[in-house]
Amino acid sequence: MTPIDAADYKRYLLDRSKPATVNKARIALKRYFDWLVKQGICRVYARSPPGNPSSRSNRGGGPPRWLDRKEQWALLRQVQKEKKPRDIAIVSMLLHAGLRVEELCHLRLEDVEISERKGKVIIRHGKGGKWREVPLNRDVQKALEEWVEVRSSSGPWLFVSTRAEQLTTRAVQFVVRKYGQQAGLEQCTPHALRHTFCHELAVKRVPLDVIATLAGHMTADGCPNIATTAIYTTPGDQDLRRAVDQLSWE
Repeated sequence: MTPIDAADYKRYLLDRSKPATVNKARIALKRYFDWLVKQGICRVYARSPPGNPSSRSNRGGGPPRWLDRKEQWALLRQVQKEKKPRDIAIVSMLLHAGLRVEELCHLRLEDVEISERKGKVIIRHGKGGKWREVPLNRDVQKALEEWVEVRSSSGPWLFVSTRAEQLTTRAVQFVVRKYGQQAGLEQCTPHALRHTFCHELAVKRVPLDVIATLAGHMTADGCPNIATTAIYTTPGDQDLRRAVDQLSWE
């Protein structure tokens, strides 16, 4: 049984069962594999299967923080209200391309390729030194084109400060937090926007290995790290509320 099998099984259960039932099934599966290991039948066993709360201990056992569609729109509307092309491009990249804040700050002009029909961004030094390409949707392409058009710096960095210097991670965090507060959102961070990117793809049933590749969740040997990405299939409060609302007669 591979991590992909485990993730697919979990998604199958989530579509048909209550969260408590899914948790019972996970515990039963863990005990079964513990027994296989003791019997010498199974030599390799991942002790933190997808959905195991221990894999999210740094998040208090809950799912990662992401924005629902209403919150996303509130944030984007607030950014667009300021009419600052750089900030619009930054938020669009984090929300629709899922970049880590460090990756965004290290982008050079040459790392973005946009044509009439498609666009992409090249991450040359992702986490663990991994290289990857992320396609850009039309919203991000438009935001980047408008930013590059007014960008005054002659330096190599895509995102620069008012002094034409490379933008720091702290500066990006400040920008996102500022607009989040103006939109009435709590804990709005670049990482929350990256989580939103992954969660939105998971909700739309994009395969986990595709999400992992786009987000740069990779193992040491360069394969998609499904176990890391699977946390985005864990339903949050909004997902649970939306599920039961479908049963309402009104």
